[in-house]
Amino acid sequence: MTIIVQTSTREPSYEQSVTIDGRVLRLTFDWNARQERWKVSIWDASSGEAIRLGLTLVDGWPINRRVRDSRMPPRFLLALDAGGSGLDPGVSDLGIGARSQLFAVPADEVT
Repeated sequence: MTIIVQTSTREPSYEQSVTIDGRVLRLTFDWNARQERWKVSIWDASSGEAIRLGLTLVDGWPINRRVRDSRMPPRFLLALDAGGSGLDPGVSDLGIGARSQLFAVPADEVT
């Protein structure tokens, strides 16, 4: 089952904790104004150690596809444009009710 990761774009830089499949992760979101892209870093919330830093959020692309780490749940994190335009999320386009939404999709459902 796909999980919606509730995010907020009220700030160009913020962090949040999310529990996925019993694992608590801390996600940090940073808007890169020069590249006009969101950068996402994934942290192990219990140890505070980084799992992967500075992943670029691209529409339809699993940002953690190449991350091999036992602290990660067996899911891919990806943003999807609700309108199907394929546009990457802009500074105010990510979150509940916004154009793009972040999902945690089971790895076996992503081709």
